[in-house]
Amino acid sequence: MIHSSLERVSRDVSLAIEWRAFELQPQEAGPFDPDALAEKKRQIDAYWPTVQRIAREEYGLELKQGELGVDTRLAHVGAKVARNLGKEDAYHAEVFQAHWIARRNISDPEVLVEIASRLGLDADAFRQGLQDDTLHAEVLGEELGAQQIGIRGVPALIIANRYLLSGAQPAGRLLRLFQEYQERGTLE
Repeated sequence: MIHSSLERVSRDVSLAIEWRAFELQPQEAGPFDPDALAEKKRQIDAYWPTVQRIAREEYGLELKQGELGVDTRLAHVGAKVARNLGKEDAYHAEVFQAHWIARRNISDPEVLVEIASRLGLDADAFRQGLQDDTLHAEVLGEELGAQQIGIRGVPALIIANRYLLSGAQPAGRLLRLFQEYQERGTLE
């Protein structure tokens, strides 16, 4: 099941995709200010019908609104474990499915281990990888790098370490951008 424009475009254009971690609400930021949380929820609720319509029309997905403030750090560490075990893309797709369709708690290590097991990964090796300090440090380093270049939300795409696209992009636009870059070596 295709669940993103990038995945759709990667079927038509040869791309080297490197997933990077970015938490919307890192643990170190502390809890949301109640007023800021209420405002964020209001903004999301106002735009949510559009998100659902696009997901349904473009990808055949029936998205369910997830909880605000979910701690996604362990899911990002799990992505690094899955990458090391050769299943990174499939892992990302399954975590997306768990959060946005099945409304599972992706901060729960047992949910992540269950996802890994469904992908054919060794549950014990995956569970052990979730505790790997090096992978935790890699996630934090990627987040710091994202903040330093101005990323404030997801999704965000960086093309050729030069061009930042922030927010969800239609597949047609991404396809044109990637084709332009491959033809010219630059984007205008």
